[in-house]
Amino acid sequence: MPGWPHTLVARLVLWALVLVAVSVPLFWLFFSVAVERISVQVVDARILELANQVRGYRASAEAFRARDGDPVEGPPRLVIGGADADWVWQISVNGQITERSELLAIANAELPVEAAVTGPEFQISEFDTGLGRMRVAGRSIGEVPPFSGEDQTQDPVQVQYFAGISLARYDARVEELASRLRQLALLAAIPV
Repeated sequence: MPGWPHTLVARLVLWALVLVAVSVPLFWLFFSVAVERISVQVVDARILELANQVRGYRASAEAFRARDGDPVEGPPRLVIGGADADWVWQISVNGQITERSELLAIANAELPVEAAVTGPEFQISEFDTGLGRMRVAGRSIGEVPPFSGEDQTQDPVQVQYFAGISLARYDARVEELASRLRQLALLAAIPV
């Protein structure tokens, strides 16, 4: 009988080694995939946040223009995306560009009209632009200008909102975020 405990312990140790040898690469694979997906979603969320800020800016500008009796001064010039010139935005009304970011104005470039999907939500896609390949969020929606007059019967206008970032900068931001999250792999492996 003294052979059984030795064999049982050896088998348990062998199974433990096999389990560790298989689980560590699987954990790293699943963790890497999750990190990549999370990084893409975070940067896409930032693009959508910028797009919503652009829409809010236009709503504020329209409200300033509609005030009666006050001097016509609008909200401060839209400075969204921080000092990073790669964040671009554009507002078009009935197909005519009314406002756009400094970089688009300086380069005399436009974001593609096909980026503006009709509907209540922004859609993100990749497009070729005058500034190169970009990841752009866009939407097109019919809006009635606020305080459109005494009878409130002004026709709606089709407004296109766009926001985006160069694809090279997008990929760099995704990779930067993913590398920061990968550093947490050891913490994720520790059972709580």
